Parts: sequence; C-alpha cells; structure tokens
Amino acid sequence: MTGTPFPILLATTNLAKQAKLRWMLENLHLSLHTPQEFGMSIEVSENAPTHQQIALQKAQAWSNQAEGVAIASDGGLVIPKLGGKWSSLHTHRFAGPNTDDLGRLDRMIKLLASQKNGEQRAHFVEAVAVAWNGTALAVWEATGASGVLVSSYDPRRVIPGFWAASILYFPSHQKLYLDMSNKEQ
Repeated sequence: MTGTPFPILLATTNLAKQAKLRWMLENLHLSLHTPQEFGMSIEVSENAPTHQQIALQKAQAWSNQAEGVAIASDGGLVIPKLGGKWSSLHTHRFAGPNTDDLGRLDRMIKLLASQKNGEQRAHFVEAVAVAWNGTALAVWEATGASGVLVSSYDPRRVIPGFWAASILYFPSHQKLYLDMSNKEQ
C-alpha cells in the first residue's frame, strides 16, 4: 500500500496531540500533515457539552478550511471525586486562558490539596473525529486506565500541551503516564 493520494490534516497545533495522532495512524500508510505544514491557523470554540462534539467541531472546521480530510481530537482528565468542582471538558482551560502548563500543574496540585477525600483517582478520556470538507464522517471516544494523581512534578519533564501526564501515576506499572511507552498507555 502506497498511501492515500490526498493529504489528511492532523487538525491540531498541539505538538503532543500531533505525535499521538501520528502514532495511532502510523501503520495505515496515510499522507498525514499538520496545520503548520500548510500555514493554517484557526480558532475553534470548545464549548460543546461532550468531548465527541468538540472533536467533531474541530474536525469539521479544519477540514472545511483545508478543503479535505481532517482528524481532530478532544479529551481531558476525569477526576470523579472532585464532582462538580471539575470537568474534563475544561482540563486545558480550568486555570484560566493565559495559564501555561506549569501554572496548570500548580493549580491542580492546590486543588487536590484542598480536598479531604484522600487518594485522587483519575483517567483520561479522548474523542477522535474525522471530517471531510466540513462534513462529519465518524467520531469515537475511548477511556484510559485509572491512575492516581500525585502532588509533585519535575518541571523539566513536563510534556508541552500534555501537562497532566506529569502527575498521573499508575501503581500497577510504578510509572507516571509520561514514563509509559505507547504500548503501556
């Protein structure tokens, strides 16, 4: 198989997400490209009520601009014990619009420290959507394994755009998410 005759846009400017999408699709021999390669940039509102709907909005908007196929994702960190104090939909934005990844980590650790319910179990949820010329083709959602949020991190090891991986620890592997291989994840 030689690949598709047309480019497929990895519809995100987040380098960590681009790497994950490439990894997910690497054995399909597709012609994958990034917005940076095409000189594209758009802002997509992320105010839909589910990750699937947000991923679809992103895929549709990017595919419309690219006049082709786009694959987009949206996900977040689910922390059940925080109840109404937390929504996975706001994982990237919960600490404010101008907060960087280190600021998000510091804010999360403070939020967790203020809780009296002990161990903070958490997991990722991620939706992936495909659209062509603004028309939705498909959407999927997956839930990751449950880990424990820890109260410290090494700022030199934070993955840009994927900050929560720095504090999600998996006792069964004795590793942080960021230290796990793609196969372990």
